[in-house]
Amino acid sequence: MSVHQVGVEFHRLEPLVPHWLEGEPAGPVVADTPRGRQLGWIRELQTPDQKPFPACLPATPADLRLHLQRKLFAEEALAWARRQQPPFSLESAYQVLDGELLVFHFHALERVDFRPLVKALAQHYRKKIELFQLNSRRRVQAHGAALGRCGLECCCTAWLREFPSVSVRMAEEQGFQLQPEAITGVCGRLLCCLRYEYDGYLEGRQQPQVGDWVDTPEGRVKVLEVDEHTRTVRVENEQAQVFSIPLGRAKKSGTCRSCQQGTGEPSL
Repeated sequence: MSVHQVGVEFHRLEPLVPHWLEGEPAGPVVADTPRGRQLGWIRELQTPDQKPFPACLPATPADLRLHLQRKLFAEEALAWARRQQPPFSLESAYQVLDGELLVFHFHALERVDFRPLVKALAQHYRKKIELFQLNSRRRVQAHGAALGRCGLECCCTAWLREFPSVSVRMAEEQGFQLQPEAITGVCGRLLCCLRYEYDGYLEGRQQPQVGDWVDTPEGRVKVLEVDEHTRTVRVENEQAQVFSIPLGRAKKSGTCRSCQQGTGEPSL
C-alpha cells in the first residue's frame, strides 16, 4: 500500500499540517495533534521530504458522528460566550474530538483582556479553553464568501493560507493609484494580490530598455530594440555595428542595489 505526504486542514484559519497517510488520499482523516485528536481534510498532496511527520488515518463513520456532536457543542458554547457580552467580537469556535479542549477565535481592534471570559467558560463547561485573536485579514477569511475588487471570491477565503507581506511601495511601483479605495481589500488592508506579480516587476526593471547603454561580452553597446518573445535585444556598439544578442547577456550598468532588490519598507 502506498504512503503519501498530505497537507491536512484542521481549521480554515490555521495553516495546513503535513502528515503521512497510508492508502488513498481521499475523504476526511483523523490525527493526534498537540491539541488532542482532531478531524481534518486533505487539501493537497505534498512532495515527500522524508521528515518525521505524524501519521493520520482515514476517518470512520464513528469519527464523523463524533465530529458533528463536537461541532454542535462548540456552537452552543459560542452562543453562551456571546451572551456574556465580552468587549470583543467572538467569530468562531470548535472542539477537538476527544472533547477536552474548546478553541475560540475573536476579533478586536486593540489589545483586550480576555481572561475573565476564559475563566467563565472554564468554570461553566469544565473544559480547557483557548482564545486566539484574529487580525482583519483573518476575520474576512473566517467569514468567507467575500468578493474582491476583481469580482471573484477573495483569495484568503478561496485558497490563500499564509498572507504575504505587502507595502505601499509595491503598489506605487506597479502603477496603481495610491488611493485607499484602489489598493485596499474588503478587510481594509493592502490587497494581497499586490505581491503576486511584484517579483516580475522587479525583474522587468532590471532588464535593459531602449536607449540604455549595457555591458555585454562584446563590450559596451546601446539598446535599439527589445524583443520579449524571442528574449533577444538588438544593439549597436560604439563602432556603429548593429546586431542581436540574447537578453541574458545584456547587463544594465550603474543599477543600484535597492533597484535590483526592491524596497525594504514595512509591510502592512
